[in-house]
Amino acid sequence: MRQDILFEVRITRRQWVSRTVVELVLESTGKPLPAADAGAHIDVHLPNGMVRQYSLVTPVIAGGSYRIGVRVMEDGRGGSQCVAQSLTEGDVLTIGAPRNLFELQPDAGRIVLVAGGIGITPIHAMACQLMQAGHQNWSLHYAYSRHEEAYFPSEWLLWDERVQRYEGLPARGAPGRTLDVAALVADLEKEGGGAIYCCGPNSLMDALSQQCEQKSSVRYVQETFAAPEPVASADDGAFTLVLAKSGQSIQVQADQTILDALQAAGVDAPFSCGQGICGACETAVLDGTPVHRDAILSPAEQQEGKSMMICCSRSATPTLTLDM
Repeated sequence: MRQDILFEVRITRRQWVSRTVVELVLESTGKPLPAADAGAHIDVHLPNGMVRQYSLVTPVIAGGSYRIGVRVMEDGRGGSQCVAQSLTEGDVLTIGAPRNLFELQPDAGRIVLVAGGIGITPIHAMACQLMQAGHQNWSLHYAYSRHEEAYFPSEWLLWDERVQRYEGLPARGAPGRTLDVAALVADLEKEGGGAIYCCGPNSLMDALSQQCEQKSSVRYVQETFAAPEPVASADDGAFTLVLAKSGQSIQVQADQTILDALQAAGVDAPFSCGQGICGACETAVLDGTPVHRDAILSPAEQQEGKSMMICCSRSATPTLTLDM
C-alpha cells in the first residue's frame, strides 16, 4: 500500500461506549497531527495488516488528538474485531492524514443532519462544527436499532432540543419510533428548503435519496460505508489498460480489478479501502469509458467519466487509458 503522509500515534484512551462501540483517542508520538474539518476520516493501519477507514468524531485543530468510534461487528471483515480484541491503551499505530469526501458546506439556510447507527461519528462532528460557528438553523436526527447499542459522543446529544432520537431504523422493522424520512424532507421543503447530510446504513440513505430526488430546494449529501454490490454485466470481461505516462499496456482479466492487475504487473498505485468508499485511488481517465462501481463519485461525475476508482471499477470499452 502507498500512502503519501503517515503519522505514528499512541492510543491514550480506549473504552467501550456502548455494547457494540469502542472509542479510541489517538495522540501523535512525533509530528503534530493536521487539522481536520467535520466529515473527515483517517486510514488506520491495524496490527493484523488490515487498513480501515474511520470518521473523526469531532473537528480537530492542528496539533490536537483524534477521536474515533468503531462499531464492532461479529460478521465483519475482521477490522473491528482487531480493534476490540488486539488494541489496548498505550499501543502505537500508524494512521494516514485526514481526507474529507463528506465536507460540510457553508450554508445560510437550514441544515438537517441524519445519522443511522455508527453513522453518528461524522454527523456528530458536523453538529459540533455548526455549534462552534454559531449556526442556529440546524437539527440532528439520530436513528439506531437499540438504545444500548447507540453511540453518544457528547452528552448534549441527549438533551439538546435540536436533536431527535429514534429507536428503530427505517426499513428495518425495528420496534420504537422510527424516523419518517418522507415527512422529514416534506417539512424541509415547507420551510423553504436547505441541505440534508446523511451517514448510515444503505436502507436509510436509499430512503432519503429517493425522497430528495427532483426536489430542487433540497440539497442531499451522503457518506456510505460500503459501495453497492456489483451487478453482473457484459462489462465484466477482460480489457486492456493503457498507462499514458509510461506507455505500458496491461491486460485486466475478468476476475481482476484494475488495482489487482497493476499490482501483479509491479506498478505502484495509491489505494486504501479497496471498496470504492474512501477516494484514495481516484485516477484520471484519458480515454475509454469506465464502469463505475464506487460510492464516491456523484451520478453526474460518473456520467462525465473523467476519473474513476481503480480498486473496484472496470471498463465498458476494450481499451481504457489512465493518467498513470
